Amino acid sequence: MSLAQKSFLSQNYTGKGFGYLYNYFAVSNPKFAPAGWAVPIGGSSGSDWSDLVDFLGGWEVAGGKLKETGFTHWNSPNTGAVDTYGFAAIGSGYREGELSGYFFAMGESARYWGLGVVDGFRSLQVNYNNDNTGYLKSGNNFGQPVRLMYTGGSTPTTVTDYDGNLYDVVVINSVRYTVQNWKCKHYNDGTEITKILTDLDAWTGTTSGAYCAYDNVELNI
Repeated sequence: MSLAQKSFLSQNYTGKGFGYLYNYFAVSNPKFAPAGWAVPIGGSSGSDWSDLVDFLGGWEVAGGKLKETGFTHWNSPNTGAVDTYGFAAIGSGYREGELSGYFFAMGESARYWGLGVVDGFRSLQVNYNNDNTGYLKSGNNFGQPVRLMYTGGSTPTTVTDYDGNLYDVVVINSVRYTVQNWKCKHYNDGTEITKILTDLDAWTGTTSGAYCAYDNVELNI
């Protein structure tokens, strides 16, 4: 797919609430999330993401149960999407982080970050053309969306980030997750996360926390 075609796809989804794409250096910073919240632990077994998938019936069907229905954030056919609990996974796409720094798969794929490397995998993936889930070995410089899980002791129904953005909360198997993709420009201590736009070498070469909008178009947030 050409860059022009990717940009056209991005324009089709303008203003639809995809959130920012963050690299692993950002999401693994201990100050990334508000107090009581965390990026889930990644991995195909023994992890926060695999526990969620197992509860939903396994990788063969969990994707459909996680995906938002309809075509506001997904390309057709959005196979098997029923959004059983309201997690509302959306096709945010991602930014490649090892070779090109280009953007891919808006409307086709959601690749949610997970912390750590349990059995070599980090990210949870769902796609537009099946109802499966998958696990990915995303490199540190990939740009991907984030959903947080609650690790505190209360029962919040919303959470607000440092920038004042409000997120709804859904409960699945007694675990609370943010419904919307994260879109905060700061760590929770107020330190600004570096925003990298069109400099592809800077994106693939950085060893610090960074974020961007898909296609570097702020209206995609």
